Amino acid sequence: MLPEIVRKFANTIFLFPREESPILSTFQKIIPLSIRKQFRPLRYRCVAMSKLLRVKKIVTKYLGPEYAPDYKGIEIDITYHCDLKCFYCNRFCDVLPPDVNISIVQIEKLVRESIELKRRWLWIHLSGGEPTLHPHLKEIIDILLDYKHTFSPRTAIQILTNGYSPFTKAIIKQLPPEVEIIDSNKKGRLQNLFVKTTQAPIDLIGSIDVDFSNGCPIPLCCGVGLTPYGYYPCVVAGAIDRIFGFNKGRRSLPQKNDTMIDLLKIFCPYCGFFPCYRPFKIKTEEDVSPSWKKALNNYSTSKPALTLY
Repeated sequence: MLPEIVRKFANTIFLFPREESPILSTFQKIIPLSIRKQFRPLRYRCVAMSKLLRVKKIVTKYLGPEYAPDYKGIEIDITYHCDLKCFYCNRFCDVLPPDVNISIVQIEKLVRESIELKRRWLWIHLSGGEPTLHPHLKEIIDILLDYKHTFSPRTAIQILTNGYSPFTKAIIKQLPPEVEIIDSNKKGRLQNLFVKTTQAPIDLIGSIDVDFSNGCPIPLCCGVGLTPYGYYPCVVAGAIDRIFGFNKGRRSLPQKNDTMIDLLKIFCPYCGFFPCYRPFKIKTEEDVSPSWKKALNNYSTSKPALTLY
């Protein structure tokens, strides 16, 4: 692998056409919108090409993986029950029956491990599914607020809700004011910006040269993931495990130096969020690629048995 300063410079080059690039943000402030619009198609092609090249094995060999879990925060899928079941749900609530909820014992274990490892989370996201449907949501919040009050006062306890049903709206009103509500305010099952997670990069033309340890921005944005089956680079990986049955969730809180590269290599080949998703041409025009068809068929005949966290 190249020296750190060289890798940082090279990564800046790959980031240049992307939204997260500091160079691009400077250009956007200088160049008028009317002119920028003319160059959008070219920029989109450059974005696709930069993502395609960055995840190649030869590039990753010298620059290292691009993304890794951010241990500043954690996202917890406390339930897979949902009252909306959006199309292309990346927790697959639209195609799978809900299974086990995360338990109070598991939340207590998370808090205990966090204190033992002196892990003061900047945020704890409660998601799902629809988290307000968890039958013990109040008890879970009480445990997390106690962790916040006694150990980590800067931690933001946040609930990610669809804000859809009257029941959900009523539950939200009953929550303590210290709990932050992130309401996506969905109006129906169709969400135009949802990625088709069930189109696996491993089924795409050209993916043979891809190093899936590069991951994607989701772990950086949302933090490490926790499901009833353990810790994952992100909660989407945990949802994929429900279907494919790899049974690879970490059974204890990972150390901060755990990049989870082994898990990225397992789950990213089957996730439509992986950066090489858009540049490649799908072998099928259907919403579900061959690997997913096989996995869903296997699930329908024999549901995988995963070990609980």
